[in-house]
Amino acid sequence: MLNRRLFMIGMPLALAACTTSRAPVVEEPRIDPYYQAMYGAVYNEPFPIAAMDLRHVDPQWWRRKSLM
Repeated sequence: MLNRRLFMIGMPLALAACTTSRAPVVEEPRIDPYYQAMYGAVYNEPFPIAAMDLRHVDPQWWRRKSLM
């Protein structure tokens, strides 16, 4: 017996089987270990500091490497 509930449950599954393309693979940007260490977590302080996720910050706002 075909009723509305069966139709509503089965339709998304049937339509999902019709897709032919895959989601594009997104590569993570490579971040210099110098910056990972600079913005990493600090645990040896009285108040621990969490690491910063540099993928969400524009590189123009990162600290500059010292020339000395």
